[in-house]
Amino acid sequence: METTQSKAVRNHRSRQRQRGIVRIEVQVPEGDAPLLREIGAALRGDPARARQTRAALQRALRPRPGKGLLELLACDLPDEVVEEALERPRDLGRDPQL
Repeated sequence: METTQSKAVRNHRSRQRQRGIVRIEVQVPEGDAPLLREIGAALRGDPARARQTRAALQRALRPRPGKGLLELLACDLPDEVVEEALERPRDLGRDPQL
């Protein structure tokens, strides 16, 4: 037999699904719980604020590309260290047999 409370919860969740709202559960440190509640409220609320929040989160969580050769060469290392690291032996190989 279904209790009144469980029926109310089922109906509430059904209405939320119809609105496109999905229930999720996450486990975070206690200090982060208010922040995640605020993020959830921003995503559910005003559409303009939801777009801004979504964009900010996507920018913050986007993987950062690794440093390229130019960034590595532009570092603060002395030129001698960089040049030494880039030196290659001048081996021209064997003389071809014609």
